Amino acid sequence: MNANLEAMIHRFSAGYEAGLFGMEGRGLYMGASAGVKGASLYASWAENGGGSYGGDKRFDMAKYSSKNGWEATNTAKAIGGLFAVDTEGSLLSAGGQLLSRFTWELPQTLLGLSLAIGASELGMVDEVDYARGTTLVRYGVDIGGALTLGSYIAGNNLYATRKELNERNLFGMPLLPHEYGHVIQSRIWGMFYLPFIALPSVVNALFVSPRKHMDFFIEKDATEKGSKYLWLNGLD
Repeated sequence: MNANLEAMIHRFSAGYEAGLFGMEGRGLYMGASAGVKGASLYASWAENGGGSYGGDKRFDMAKYSSKNGWEATNTAKAIGGLFAVDTEGSLLSAGGQLLSRFTWELPQTLLGLSLAIGASELGMVDEVDYARGTTLVRYGVDIGGALTLGSYIAGNNLYATRKELNERNLFGMPLLPHEYGHVIQSRIWGMFYLPFIALPSVVNALFVSPRKHMDFFIEKDATEKGSKYLWLNGLD
């Protein structure tokens, strides 16, 4: 065997074995190292509550403060949203939501998750919360409205934060019935949601005023579906 190839295989194997079985900090460290042009690819769940990817970039899953101790980051909460279900319904209904999310609605699920993680890592997200089986991604910057992809609802003023509700005694629903209507549309349309619901809605929003946009037949249907569902099943 060529000496250089043998050395490369040895380095890869050593990195794989050490990474796969090595325990470090509070989690499992998984890594692989290939000696090709000095490049390395690794992921770690390590002592700072997160992982590393693409070199020195950290993918933090938890953060520590002297006041609150260890807390999940917005990135971790976004990932946790994959398993958020509407607890107001039956166990069968909750199971159906999860099954649909990972099969029938998989394209928008992955896109919604990816955008939430990306925005969180860029510091654009103030808070991630859950309500009625949805993941609410509250942006700290103006994104010009709200966007629903699968069970992920992203926007600026979707709801009063838990802190505001507790400290200021604010009254209000934690999410917009209209956006919940898009969640229901996603469950109905599945893999056809992106081309036949999301894309036409985005295009329409680009060319008309917000008021006219809400009169668009897709948006009117979302408002009707969301409001009806939340009123029939109890407001959170």
